[in-house]
Amino acid sequence: MNNNKVLHTPISEKKRIKDIDIIRGFALFGVLLVNVFYFNTTFTATLVGQVPLLNPLELSPGLDQITATLVSFFAEGKFYTIFSFLFGLGFYIFISRAEDKGLESKPLFKRRMFSLFIFGLLNLILVWWGDILHVYALGGFILVLFKDKPVKVLRRWVLILLTFSIIASSLMFSASPMAFQAMDTSSYMVSPQMVEQSFEVFRNGNYLEIIGFRITNELPFLLFYFIFIIPKTLAMFLIGMIAGKMNIFENIKDNLALINKIWKVTGIVGGVSLIAMLLSGYPVLGLNGTGLSPVYAFFFEVGTVSISLFYITSLIKLLRKSMFAKVLYPLQSVGRMALTNYLVQCIVCSLVFYGHGLGYIGNMSVFTGVIFTIAFFVLQMVISSVWLKYYKFGPFEWIWRKYTYGKAKEIKSGLQV
Repeated sequence: MNNNKVLHTPISEKKRIKDIDIIRGFALFGVLLVNVFYFNTTFTATLVGQVPLLNPLELSPGLDQITATLVSFFAEGKFYTIFSFLFGLGFYIFISRAEDKGLESKPLFKRRMFSLFIFGLLNLILVWWGDILHVYALGGFILVLFKDKPVKVLRRWVLILLTFSIIASSLMFSASPMAFQAMDTSSYMVSPQMVEQSFEVFRNGNYLEIIGFRITNELPFLLFYFIFIIPKTLAMFLIGMIAGKMNIFENIKDNLALINKIWKVTGIVGGVSLIAMLLSGYPVLGLNGTGLSPVYAFFFEVGTVSISLFYITSLIKLLRKSMFAKVLYPLQSVGRMALTNYLVQCIVCSLVFYGHGLGYIGNMSVFTGVIFTIAFFVLQMVISSVWLKYYKFGPFEWIWRKYTYGKAKEIKSGLQV
């Protein structure tokens, strides 16, 4: 039997799980919403806490302050976490379908991860420091080790990884800016002069100067940050894999009781976390907080995971109602082209904010950034919908698929007009 030819047949519309595409599209909007904040500053500035999402109360009272607070509470960290869940779910679906066709799934998945890593590495170096694809790819190589583990073992690993991640990330998140403030920054690697220099380079520098600064001054810190992000990412991968093993998305109707239970629990935990963040990090009820205390950071991490799962289960529930399904349906086309749309978002934002483009970095207000996000994403929904009327894959998805599966002839059948 010609296994390659069987494999290269594109997934039919009937076999696609539309709920997953819609959730992926929803997550992509949230990723853009948060990323615009970080494109509007530099990575060096984030190291010393100079980001509106970390300290929204430092903004002048008004629309920008309110908007930044809402995004910080309800969006920051939540949507990459949803993507991590979907990655784990997608891993299980990919492996299962390959094995159903009698194919060697692990080598194929490793090729898939290697090509994703190349996408991510190029995006990281050539476009912007906040790329997540390389993290997913490296985490994917670890995920393969859990392929044949039973659900009970996976749950145990989720608990271990999340416990480590929440403690480690919250300590790093709460300590870093305060540590920088307490140190003699004139003799430290990240000094006020370096922050000022980063804005000068990214606002007025040419493309090669920006890349040079990123490689020299940003990548060393990003390698350190990688140690902290992998555990939570892998934990969400495993939760997604568990959902796949339990056939939750393949048979939502029979799993609605479990989905409702998860929805209630994560909603309560997420709500409590938000209240705890408000009390520990904001000057309400007579409490003076900085937004960067260890308690605030701990509940931020707990809330990130729980609220992400709450969003996922909420969307599943809403999609069971025809009125909401019609409203959410346009997200499906964006979700089907998630890789292309994510990379396009990064490229366009770099051209808007950096010096080799319009150079708006540091000059776009918070509220204007939200308006920009909405307008840009609506445009992506329209373009994605039109594109998928003529092609079965997005352009970057086609390249990804071509490298994963090899022979281009069979793949090209999915691109015919």
